[in-house]
Amino acid sequence: MPEQDQLRIGWDDLKSKVRDAWSQLGEEDLSAFQGDLQQLVGWIQQRTGQSGEEIANCLAGLDERFRPVLKQFASAARECYDHASTASAETVDRLREGVEVRRARAELAVRKHPMESVAVAFGAGVVAGALVALVLRSK
Repeated sequence: MPEQDQLRIGWDDLKSKVRDAWSQLGEEDLSAFQGDLQQLVGWIQQRTGQSGEEIANCLAGLDERFRPVLKQFASAARECYDHASTASAETVDRLREGVEVRRARAELAVRKHPMESVAVAFGAGVVAGALVALVLRSK
C-alpha cells in the first residue's frame, strides 16, 4: 500500500532525526520506547544529561518538521478505524438477519407441528434432567 510505505518512510526519517540529535540513542532505544514520550525523554536524559526542558524543546522542533507525517499517521489510523467500524457493523447486520431468518423458520415449524414441538421439548427436558441427576449423583 503506497500510503503505508509513505508512513514507514516518514517514521524512519523521524527516527533518523532523533538519532542525529542524540547520537547516544541506538535503534533498539528508539524501537523500545514504542511511542511513550516520557520514557524516551527519560532515556535521553540518562544518556546525555540534558534537562527535560531542553529535550522537550528539541522534540517540539522535530514535531514541527514532521507534523505532516504525524497527520498522515492520524489520517491512516482514522481510515483503518472507519473501515473496521463499517465492516463490523455490516457483519452485525448480517448476523442479525441470519438470526431473524432462523427464528422465523423455528416459529413456522412450531406452528405447523405444535404437538411434535411439545414432544421434542418434553424429551429434551427429560434428557437434560437425567443428565443433571447423574452428574449430581456422581459427586
